[in-house]
Amino acid sequence: MGFVHFIQLNSEQMLGTTSKQRAWLEQQFKAIDRSVTPWVIVGMHRPLLVDSNDKSDQAVATLLRKSLEPLFAKYEVDVVLAGHIHAAQRSCIGVLKGTCVGVNAQGTALGPTHVLTGQGGYQSPLNAFKTPPSWEAWASWGFGFNEMLVTRTTLRINALGIDGTQLDTFTLSKPQGWTPNLVAAAARYAATASWVVPQTVDIVALTASLVANFVTQSIGDDQWPRPT
Repeated sequence: MGFVHFIQLNSEQMLGTTSKQRAWLEQQFKAIDRSVTPWVIVGMHRPLLVDSNDKSDQAVATLLRKSLEPLFAKYEVDVVLAGHIHAAQRSCIGVLKGTCVGVNAQGTALGPTHVLTGQGGYQSPLNAFKTPPSWEAWASWGFGFNEMLVTRTTLRINALGIDGTQLDTFTLSKPQGWTPNLVAAAARYAATASWVVPQTVDIVALTASLVANFVTQSIGDDQWPRPT
């Protein structure tokens, strides 16, 4: 669509490294001419990064990062849009493995920016970690919506309240004629240290319980209240 290629995934179906959906995704990435369509946005229901102490949220996010993030990094996806959590959350600009990697000398992000846009439903702030994750740049539990403004060299997303008040904004940029460097991007991802999920969540046990049926079951809805 214009300067943006949108891809929508089904995060409730198989997305493991040998799944048909993941193979289809990589073929989509390979087919995009980034000199013509510089921006790539991937959408799905479940987030790869989430400020939530709910155990199943973190288990699924961990599996999604393991399966999808190497592709997102290699093909230099610009934005990952998700929902599921009834809140608005945004990562820092340029994130790999939950680590903020920022932008290069030309101002181009070195990893995707994650936008959780679930602020159209019931708010659940008690799910949030007591201390915001290191990758999180902004969060809100009020109702609202997002708008996107795109040119060939800039992509801006504004988070707005229901009265139209601007609550958050960020802008990505890349020079005219930019194309991805797949080898350098993959190497950068491999060299990046991983964010450590706060251990209010038993990720090891929960991940093991999900692997056999990847992202198609939940582990219940127990939650830890946000400390005051």
